[in-house]
Amino acid sequence: MVEHKQVCFECGGKYYAKGLCDKCYCQRPEVKAHRKAYQKAYCQRPEVKAHRKAYCQRPELKAYQKAYRQRPEVKAYHKAYDGGVGVHGEQKAARLEKAALDKGFTPESAKAFAVDGLVLEKRLTELMKSG
Repeated sequence: MVEHKQVCFECGGKYYAKGLCDKCYCQRPEVKAHRKAYQKAYCQRPEVKAHRKAYCQRPELKAYQKAYRQRPEVKAYHKAYDGGVGVHGEQKAARLEKAALDKGFTPESAKAFAVDGLVLEKRLTELMKSG
């Protein structure tokens, strides 16, 4: 009797469903979309939110996070890339500033919109879209 070997069509791994191994099957767009929708619905459940909140309030976790943020390499990374700084942040800031100047905003008038850092950015983005 000849044994037929079941292998994945894409990577040659062990076959599970639809001619694909588990890894290749999970990379299909419809499977990714289904898992993303399920995860979103799951995370919105009150008991999951309560569990996550309780987990994040643990003193040992807060101490670990604080120690992690104090590490020099982490500080350097966030200094370079957070808060609109860094390569991508500088490009975005330049685009928003150009749009603001095109629309007649000055830095003084722009500060009026900055209730928090996101309000100004959102307003300028809307102005850029409106043309």
